[in-house]
Amino acid sequence: MIYLGSDPVGYFALDLTPTGAMCLSRLFLLEKARGQGIGRSIVAYAQKLAEGDGRSRLYLRVWAKDLKAEGFCKKCRFRKSETVPMEVLPGVTLDITTWEKLWR
Repeated sequence: MIYLGSDPVGYFALDLTPTGAMCLSRLFLLEKARGQGIGRSIVAYAQKLAEGDGRSRLYLRVWAKDLKAEGFCKKCRFRKSETVPMEVLPGVTLDITTWEKLWR
């Protein structure tokens, strides 16, 4: 959970993969919390954890048509990796873009 003062304004999760990567998943901020550097701080925190765990890649997946998410990924220096259809709910498939950040 992400708080701004005592107000919950978002959430995120980190998943470790067997391929040497860490996935920043389900990153979400309420509109009122956007544009304040919170998302960039979460990315920096995730990268620090990944580096400390000996991992060399951080990635996240976003809906391919989410232009705000794409802009955020670019600002955080992620590079677009691939876009693939993914079933997000039973019977609901969306194009999902994977963005990755490498170091080493």
